[in-house]
Amino acid sequence: MQSEISNQNPEPNPEMSVSSYSVNVCSFEKLVEHELSSYLKHLNSLGLLSVSLKECRNAVSSGIPVVKSSKSCGRPKKEKRVVRDSDIIADLTAQATSAVPKKNASMTAEEKAEKKRIAAAKKSEKAEAKKAAKLAKLKTKEEEKAKKALLKAKLAEEKKEKKRLEKEQKDLAKADKLAAKEKLKAEKNAKSKAELERKSKEAKALKKQFNLKDMPVPEELTEEPILNDEGETIGSKVSSFNLPQEKTMIEESIKEVPDEELPEGLEHFKHKSRPNEILYKDTTNDIFVKNMETSELEHIAHYDKESDSLLPLSEFDSDEELSELSGDESD
Repeated sequence: MQSEISNQNPEPNPEMSVSSYSVNVCSFEKLVEHELSSYLKHLNSLGLLSVSLKECRNAVSSGIPVVKSSKSCGRPKKEKRVVRDSDIIADLTAQATSAVPKKNASMTAEEKAEKKRIAAAKKSEKAEAKKAAKLAKLKTKEEEKAKKALLKAKLAEEKKEKKRLEKEQKDLAKADKLAAKEKLKAEKNAKSKAELERKSKEAKALKKQFNLKDMPVPEELTEEPILNDEGETIGSKVSSFNLPQEKTMIEESIKEVPDEELPEGLEHFKHKSRPNEILYKDTTNDIFVKNMETSELEHIAHYDKESDSLLPLSEFDSDEELSELSGDESD
């Protein structure tokens, strides 16, 4: 390069400026790269790229390359087998002893027949074994089918028996409920009969108390028909009926009662079944009567609006029990 520059400019003129020199940058870069590559190759050949800087300086100053021992890596190489005469003789002897003598290619007719007979016997044995296995499998399948049918019939019988027992239990429960209902009904009738007898006795006692025997009783009672506006008979009445004396007294006493203060939730009440008593009714249609001796209210009955009748306490309780029983039966 220096020679080329010297050839181009053999006699440099000091008067010329530095900017007058033209340099090819691409050629200069290639030149520098080539020089550096050769320098690195030389360092690598001397073994200076894989050592410390100190060792590299010593090697450059002395000119002796650095020798670095390479580490062994990879699979170890196998040793080459040395074949000897004894090995060759041993191999040949082994081949001679292990060789199987070949049969004669030609077979007699008897041997061929024997061979065919043996093959046929094997084939027949194989077919019989296959047939026996098939029969055993079919027999096992039939046994399983019979077991399933027997189990199915047993389950159906058990289900039928279970339904029968459930039906019997339901019938027994229904019979018990009907018996209880009939018993309550009989008790209700007995209590109603006793209540009616008690009322008749009370009526007789009241009759004696107010001296109803002294009242003039007509010898013969005559009934008169009750006519409506169209002239049709709708009922009858006694012509000589007179209002009893005690009823007039009760009505006068009832007229005087409203002046007194009633307990909260109570009101005066009249009913045809007890015309001679002062009755009180609360918001739940319970009927009370005032005891003249103790001046306390006694709960005697329950008023039924639908039938316009007074239900005794025993009868009302029985109806409640029957309604509870009917509710349980519907459940």
